[in-house]
Amino acid sequence: MTRYGIIDIRAKINNKNEVDVEMQVADQSNILERILFYWSRMYTKQIEKGEDYTLLNRCISVIFLEHGIAHLQKLPIHTKWQIKESKNGKILLTDRLEIHIIEIEKEPKSEEDKEIKKWLTFFKNPYGEEIRKMAEENEKIKVALEGLEKINADKEKVRIAELREKYILDRNTEIKVAEAKGKQEGMVLGEKRGRDIGKKEGIYSEKIEMVKKMKQKGMDVKTIIELTELTEEEVKNI
Repeated sequence: MTRYGIIDIRAKINNKNEVDVEMQVADQSNILERILFYWSRMYTKQIEKGEDYTLLNRCISVIFLEHGIAHLQKLPIHTKWQIKESKNGKILLTDRLEIHIIEIEKEPKSEEDKEIKKWLTFFKNPYGEEIRKMAEENEKIKVALEGLEKINADKEKVRIAELREKYILDRNTEIKVAEAKGKQEGMVLGEKRGRDIGKKEGIYSEKIEMVKKMKQKGMDVKTIIELTELTEEEVKNI
């Protein structure tokens, strides 16, 4: 686990294909750009200067999102993305790029969704009674639970997990505080601007009445401009 909140797990399949598993709990408008950016870094870092492209292997990003993506609302919980020909959507350009997006707050729409939802329940509360019951019937969940218990026995890994959780909580709090502060400052600025405009309009109205009276008394334009600080055009138009 590196750079808390950005990359959770980096692994290799068959000592070849790179895999990046990320849990993203913050709501970010640029999440798709971030996904592509970190996938591209994972892909390009496979080779060093002087090496050739034949060393580039398949890279898979698996992203768990707590906050959904607006234009994916009608799709299943788990979606897989690759580069395919645009007209028929079946011809794969390359298998080097593969991105899996899992929106954990979605309701199940299929049997596959229901199976995924079991694992999402495991991720949210692995030590809950519901998971204990699942582990009795599902060998894969049982193995995952046993593996998690071994990890938690490692104090250093637990410390890293706690630091990551703290980072996420602190960051979300900072965002909410900043939003509230910005909203408050906007309201104060709006009120001040309204008062300033109202005051300015009031003063201008007074000057208009003053100019009218000065004109009635036969005062010349130059004198009126000096006394009211209005422009010659404004005085002539009154």
